[in-house]
Amino acid sequence: MIRLPMGGSKHKRPAVPADEAYGVSDLANDDSVTLLSYLQQNLPQPGASIAAGARKKRKAVVASGRGEENSMALLRSRHRRTIFTPLHLGGPNHTCPYCGARFWLEERVRGQGCTASPVYNKCCRAGSIALTPYRAPPEPLLGLLTGKDPSLSKHFFDNIRRYNSMFAMTSMGVNVIDSINDGHGPYVFKISGQLCHRIGSLIPRHGARPEYCQLYIFDTDNEVRNRIAVATHSNIDFQPNEAIVASLMSMLDTHNPIVQVFRTARDRLSMQSDNLSDQSCDRYAVKLFSVPK
Repeated sequence: MIRLPMGGSKHKRPAVPADEAYGVSDLANDDSVTLLSYLQQNLPQPGASIAAGARKKRKAVVASGRGEENSMALLRSRHRRTIFTPLHLGGPNHTCPYCGARFWLEERVRGQGCTASPVYNKCCRAGSIALTPYRAPPEPLLGLLTGKDPSLSKHFFDNIRRYNSMFAMTSMGVNVIDSINDGHGPYVFKISGQLCHRIGSLIPRHGARPEYCQLYIFDTDNEVRNRIAVATHSNIDFQPNEAIVASLMSMLDTHNPIVQVFRTARDRLSMQSDNLSDQSCDRYAVKLFSVPK
């Protein structure tokens, strides 16, 4: 603490000009005062009205936040992080009372409702928009997605992209630019030119294994084995479950109209093999068109 000597019996007080003596007259009555006390007593203070207004605003903020204090305490603690730690907001534990859409608490409409009953308007606008009910997928896909058999569902989710590719009907035709992925950043899928889907011939070349739509038409007696062979050709570590493959095939045969068209081609080819004399007269082609919306 710095102390300022302010005169005494052995020191004569210096004369201070009036224009430079701001607050010095208050020091003349004491032999010594602390610099901190001097600054606290002589620095300009905010007006009473300004201080009262600030206190009023603070009280209003505290009063409005009391209802959310407990529910937001954990969330605020999770926000205290650095750029090297992930941000975790938990799960979407709140639902819209009108359409049942799931939301996070932070997505609520500010100023409406309370923390216990938040209001959301990013789905159906509080019931003003009628959404089409969600149609659940057929079995066995529904059971795989909902975890009816936990171990089987885990295997399916871990390899869901490979199972999806296993039943693809067309291949993607595109010129991929791989030079952009030089190892100095995240993977980037960059293409040049037009992107298209190739369907190819309905029957594979002699000696070639069936792929894509050909799997729905050619050698369907061994379809499960053929699909597994295609899926594991480029993914050695992938071990498909034969029961899943067979059940998904049956589901697509029943519910997918495009698969049913390919199965029609299979039946036509089967009829040709039974009657070789009519092979030259039968011509079958599959054309797929997108329906404008």
